[in-house]
Amino acid sequence: MSYYINIVTELSLIKPLEATQSSTYGTGFASNAIDGDYSSVAHTNCSWGEDIWFRIEFDKVYCIPEVMILQLHLDVYAWRMNEAEVYVGNFSTGITTLCGTLQIVNDYTTAGQTYYIPCGMSCGDEVG
Repeated sequence: MSYYINIVTELSLIKPLEATQSSTYGTGFASNAIDGDYSSVAHTNCSWGEDIWFRIEFDKVYCIPEVMILQLHLDVYAWRMNEAEVYVGNFSTGITTLCGTLQIVNDYTTAGQTYYIPCGMSCGDEVG
């Protein structure tokens, strides 16, 4: 999957501290998803049935109203993202809140397709 992720807050765009992912395909490093450059993407590489994860860490706790996932390229494998769970976690308290589950309507996405997962102002220092 190739994607770019922005965390949008009530006041401004937060610059994440670090991004990590379960695996990397080619030059699709996790950090590409948060570098502000829409020409670079994060891309995981895995086998069918393998647990895939992606996490963004912040320098402090923020309350997150929603997570936006932007599909940058035409992707005929969008169904692989279906039912992906989005969480906000607080490392210091150990509390993790499920924001929601990504629901892909078609088996493919078009370039620029955007998904919004509401988090109800869940507070934490990581999103995954």
